[in-house]
Amino acid sequence: MHTGEKIKKRRKELGYNADYLASKLGVSRSTIFRYENGEIEKLPITILESLSSILKTTPAYLMGWHEDDTEIFIDNNLTNEELNLILRYRKITDRQKGEISGMINAFLLDEDKE
Repeated sequence: MHTGEKIKKRRKELGYNADYLASKLGVSRSTIFRYENGEIEKLPITILESLSSILKTTPAYLMGWHEDDTEIFIDNNLTNEELNLILRYRKITDRQKGEISGMINAFLLDEDKE
């Protein structure tokens, strides 16, 4: 699946129409369709970053550098920082995940004491 197909698929999964995506990106509706049908193959980095954020995915997934659909996030309430934390968390070892969990629990205990 090429980049345009991934953009279109993800846009539809989120229930966005081309007009909505175009307004969020500051481009025309026809530009969105040109991205999706592959007429524009080289997306400017600023567009790619904004597009991946709006579509709640990563530039790597959209560009085909990483084919794993698990990089798509359905929760529209997550911030970009939260999305990046999740991506990085998935790359660490189980031992490291345990340490992170312990740290979070310690932080929450500290908050309860205040």
